[in-house]
Amino acid sequence: MTGHGPLFSTEEEAKLVDHVKYMANLGYGFTICEVVAKATDFAVFLKKLTHDNPLSVKRFHGF
Repeated sequence: MTGHGPLFSTEEEAKLVDHVKYMANLGYGFTICEVVAKATDFAVFLKKLTHDNPLSVKRFHGF
């Protein structure tokens, strides 16, 4: 497989998925762009990215 490797560990990815599902259960379904923004914020929090280099919607489809 070519391209970027996984940015998040399995546990980190599970936390992000749990948050998206939790919000959906509350009645707020995130758009793809909002999920990408949340994932970018999470990656910045984990010091895996900077806001100067955000994730793209293309990366979302691999997620």
